[in-house]
Amino acid sequence: MKELLFLFTAAAGALLGWMLGHFLRSILWKECRIHFPKGFAEIGSAFLFVLSVWMEGMPVAFDRRWTISAGILLLAGAAAMADVMEKRIPNGITAAVGIFSSAGFIGTSGSVWAEQLFGMLVAGGLLLAAAILSGGGLGGGDVKLAAALGLFLGSDAALRMLWAALLLAAVFCLWGLLGGRRSRKDEMALGPFFLAGTVVVLYMGI
Repeated sequence: MKELLFLFTAAAGALLGWMLGHFLRSILWKECRIHFPKGFAEIGSAFLFVLSVWMEGMPVAFDRRWTISAGILLLAGAAAMADVMEKRIPNGITAAVGIFSSAGFIGTSGSVWAEQLFGMLVAGGLLLAAAILSGGGLGGGDVKLAAALGLFLGSDAALRMLWAALLLAAVFCLWGLLGGRRSRKDEMALGPFFLAGTVVVLYMGI
């Protein structure tokens, strides 16, 4: 029975991954002109989702944690790629992060929802304040992605994600400045650092 449930869950995960991969391939091409060979994003996304189910270890009852995390990281990775290559984060990807984040808490108590919504306000609010104070140094896409990730992480983890992301960004910027590879006027994409900060919080316990 457990094996059948695992196979069913893996098949459902593969289908969801394929659909998400197709969505990402389409939106990256339409909005950013970033091209992937047909089937590449779909197969890679499906594999990631099946791997996430396998990491659950044939669950007795379906646990959304790994699957939702896989979707969030896949979407954040696509946002990071768009940010690096085109200096913008498509709204469709940010909206999908928010949808996946919300799906992870369907059926939970009101206190859980309150914590997640507070995480969205904390992460989005801090980035919005930084964007205003920087006079345009931070874009709206950064603010919206931070808010969507804050919804997924909750307030405490969102603060740790931002701390890790900004620390990594500062180290990268300093390394570039000292090595003569960057100047103070160069724009820097924060998407990859939000992705890295989320990975650090989820899997390194920081």
